[in-house]
Amino acid sequence: MRLPPNARALFDLRRRGRIPVPGPFGHVSVLPDWGLTVAGAYVIAPPSIEPADLDFCFVAGLSVAIFCRLAELSPVDTWLYEIILAVMDSDPTSIAVIDLDQAAAGLDHGLVAMYVRRASNDR
Repeated sequence: MRLPPNARALFDLRRRGRIPVPGPFGHVSVLPDWGLTVAGAYVIAPPSIEPADLDFCFVAGLSVAIFCRLAELSPVDTWLYEIILAVMDSDPTSIAVIDLDQAAAGLDHGLVAMYVRRASNDR
């Protein structure tokens, strides 16, 4: 496993016990290609890299936004599903899935799904 492109600084920050300042989409955004940027911390997870090969350990305990273009995904394309699972394996507090094309009309239009970690019975 390896870190996603553009993740080294976030990984180093977390190793020092710090967290990134939350941006408008949470602590960390996951973008599908290099041609995109968002305010705040972000990493790149292009469809050309198998999501299961990426280590998202640096998102543990943080809120994450995964950006995609749903119109470009075919019905048999599993990239979005696999990237959600790869991020989920690292135990973030929440994952928002945002369609870039719909988000242009407002974030409330672009939000496709929201996954939130359930509170533990240990507390």
